[in-house]
Order: sequence, then C-alpha cells, then structure tokens
Amino acid sequence: MFTFLIWCVLFVLCWPLAILALLLYPFIWLILLPFRLVGIAVEGALKLAGP
Repeated sequence: MFTFLIWCVLFVLCWPLAILALLLYPFIWLILLPFRLVGIAVEGALKLAGP
C-alpha cells in the first residue's frame, strides 16, 4: 500500500518517470529474484547449522 502511495505522488509530480517505473518494475523484480532465492537458502542453512 505504501509503495502505491509513493507511486501516486511520483505520478503527480513527474508522470513520465512514474510510467517508466511502472514498466521497469517487472524486469527489476525478475533480476532480483535469484538474490532472494539465495538469501532464503542461506537463511535456511544458517538455521540448520545454528544451536
């Protein structure tokens, strides 16, 4: 919800940048997905190795 409100403010202030952000968001999400998966795997490994 907070992200949507920030996007609305950006849309009012600078609509071309807001449209560009809306179009690039899925690509950025796909680029960051492997890093999230690695983070989940590392967190799980650390929980298994913990006390």
